[in-house]
Amino acid sequence: MEIRRIPKIKGYRVFRETEWPQDADRFARFNLIYGWNGSGKTTLAGLFRHIQERTPLTQGEALFEIDDRRVSSTELDTSVLPEVRVFDCNAIKRTVLENPRGHLPPVYYLGEDSVERQEQIKQLRDARTSALERKAEHDQEQQAAEAALERFCTDRAREIKNLLTVLRWRALQQL
Repeated sequence: MEIRRIPKIKGYRVFRETEWPQDADRFARFNLIYGWNGSGKTTLAGLFRHIQERTPLTQGEALFEIDDRRVSSTELDTSVLPEVRVFDCNAIKRTVLENPRGHLPPVYYLGEDSVERQEQIKQLRDARTSALERKAEHDQEQQAAEAALERFCTDRAREIKNLLTVLRWRALQQL
């Protein structure tokens, strides 16, 4: 699973109304983002952090292309998302500079207990992904059923209108 593009960003920090050009390259597995000051690097990192933390955007909107799906920035807490890690100046501040003891938090824990917990985490992530995929399937089924109901009601209303029109015409003919 991979993030291919961000087709649209609107009203999110420095991005007022931005669209990804169709002929522009897609994201790769690993990406290094660089540019001039004020060009939106930190803003992009913020968007990716929302994916990393699976929290919906509260300011502005963005649309992500993940594999062949489009995911709105308001659906990040309920969508199936790839694993993303953001390493920017804010990550350094959170882990190094704001740590009251001045120590880096450990990155790896060694031992059998850690292996078991990592396996539990993997199983829980897989279960979550599976549940979100089932939810997406059910949502699609619900949308299809609602559309079918709407078509059915529209067709029946049209038939009733046609019947009433014919009956009215016949009644007028008998006068």
